[in-house]
Amino acid sequence: MVFALILPILGLFFSGCVTDPVIEKDDSELLPKSQSVYTNHVPQENQYNDIDMFSLANELNMSGNTKKLGYEEKIFNTCQIKSNRSPRPYCENLYFSQLHFHLMCRDSTGTVETVRLTPLSSNKLRWKSHGHRGLTQTNSQGFGKLDFVSKNSALRDHLYFYIGNKIARKSFNDYWKLILPQAWCGEH
Repeated sequence: MVFALILPILGLFFSGCVTDPVIEKDDSELLPKSQSVYTNHVPQENQYNDIDMFSLANELNMSGNTKKLGYEEKIFNTCQIKSNRSPRPYCENLYFSQLHFHLMCRDSTGTVETVRLTPLSSNKLRWKSHGHRGLTQTNSQGFGKLDFVSKNSALRDHLYFYIGNKIARKSFNDYWKLILPQAWCGEH
């Protein structure tokens, strides 16, 4: 019984003699902060970008034929383009993305020998991709185009098209002739 009382007292005595662990200095304090690699200053008062998308497409030689299908992007600096209408632009590198697409509707389901395709002609075609969204349209032959500016490349991203409650998804780096069910051509 006495031994049972002495054991906890000895434990307290020896625990008081233990020295604090040596704290090694963290070498990461000597490294620059992660933000120092990528400099993105907060815009000064009255600094902004007002970019005319049509002029930018012309300036970057990307205003070609809408029947040339596919996705294309070019990087540009907002202070080195004439299409930035801001008197005090905020200088940064951005991506101008352009997609030419062709949307057709198939009049049958399943496998058949002959398929009749109808162009999707719509002025209410909504789209969305990685934080960007907009409204576009297709002509009477089903051809359309959309443009957007982003901080990062969209080449590996996907695009979603919406008409009513219908959704179609396609990767930017795919071939852009999209065959949809006939129901898509009925809602426009």
